[in-house]
Amino acid sequence: MATWFAVFYASEPILGFHAFRQTQTALTSYWACRGGLGLSYWTPVGGYPWSIPFEFPIYQWIVAGIACPLGLSLDPVGRIVSYLFWIACLWPAWVICKRLFTESARLYFWTFTALFLTAPIYLFWGRSFMMETAALFFALAYLAYALEMSFGDDRWRDAILTFVFMTLAILQKSTTVLPLLLFGLVYLYQARKELQKLFRSSMVLKGLLAYGLSFLIGYAWVKYSDHVKMSNHLGAFLTSAALEWWNFGELDKRYSADLWIKVIWGRVIGQNIAGHLGVMVILAGLIFAPARRWVIATGVGLFLLFFMVFENLLYVHEYYPDSCTVYLIFAVAVAIGGLIEARPTFGAWISAAFAGIVAINLWGFFSGPLWAEETMHYDDTYPALAVAKFVREHTSADDPVLIYGDDWSSEFPYYAQRKAFAVPHFFKAYLDPLDNPEKYLDRGQSAILLCGEARSDKNVMARMQKLYSTWPKAQLEQCDVYLRKN
Repeated sequence: MATWFAVFYASEPILGFHAFRQTQTALTSYWACRGGLGLSYWTPVGGYPWSIPFEFPIYQWIVAGIACPLGLSLDPVGRIVSYLFWIACLWPAWVICKRLFTESARLYFWTFTALFLTAPIYLFWGRSFMMETAALFFALAYLAYALEMSFGDDRWRDAILTFVFMTLAILQKSTTVLPLLLFGLVYLYQARKELQKLFRSSMVLKGLLAYGLSFLIGYAWVKYSDHVKMSNHLGAFLTSAALEWWNFGELDKRYSADLWIKVIWGRVIGQNIAGHLGVMVILAGLIFAPARRWVIATGVGLFLLFFMVFENLLYVHEYYPDSCTVYLIFAVAVAIGGLIEARPTFGAWISAAFAGIVAINLWGFFSGPLWAEETMHYDDTYPALAVAKFVREHTSADDPVLIYGDDWSSEFPYYAQRKAFAVPHFFKAYLDPLDNPEKYLDRGQSAILLCGEARSDKNVMARMQKLYSTWPKAQLEQCDVYLRKN
């Protein structure tokens, strides 16, 4: 079913829910095809010099590397690559099940697989044009080999793979893996007697490689990307220091009703483990499956830990719980498997609960807003696409555009295939790009888009009347487009 969705809806434009983030990811892939490779890669939505790097663009480069040489459209390739990373998550899940459950691994793995592939959050966002599933795959692969280090044979092979996947995860999207550094503390505790030997201990060296070096590489990337952002007028507002509050939120929000009821319960538990039924299964597992109690508790704890660390990100973005819902689902799967093993006489009731969770998840998906969004069709008459098509047909591919009233969204730059400065309201010199466009673009703009509330902004309109009154104007549904006279 998931594969059918992935193929059938692959070619739909990446508009609708969180189009802001999807098109920003796609914009990086688009310009990677046109020479925007390198560490200071292009995402030309914030003006010249076009580079405002956040994550290391592993997913974006994979999409570009497939689509561009073959002449394929980016939208379906981006969706399919995201889907393949989602399905690939089953491999580290199997490794984890083998380590934790040995002979019973199949029971737990297939239970987890059914729950994971029918969870609405993954059914929808697992096929979006975003790096979420790539980051999740790297994080789960890291976790699989971190467990091998701490509870397995602790081979150099495990340490190297832990280092590789931890590094990939932290570079692709650090918020998906940073809370999992707790497993480094587990390994450090096990190596406590070896610490006095320092570099003479293979265990210490493995820990430094797997956890220390990968963290340092991630830290170095953050510092480098911040340095590059400072060369961009908008990027200076988007450094790690500037976004610290946005990433971590406020302490009092962590115990607010909004977070716990609206997001943790309503958006995740209620929609992805069948609400009360899933919670009852977890509680039953904790009570009646004592052999699996610590694994169930760890899954729930990891799920909640992400909300405690990155409260604001998970509160604001509906797709961000992709990073941690998997651990809650795993806790439910372990509870079901543990109950079947511990109480085989109640197997029918436990299996019914399992089937009920799957059924409720699917019913919620097909009857809710995610399926309505999935089945929505976009064509060139859709307002955003109509504006992008008009800009694409009436401007030169080499000339940038200036955009007001659309925050700093990449929808227009991506579908118009133009470099741009989309000026957000938080930009202090909000009107200066109209006065001095060459300061923010590498050449004069070929068009100015006034969208949304910018069309009635008195200050913006006064500038337009003073400086651009002779430019021809096209009034479209979503934007007014002013075109430079050639």
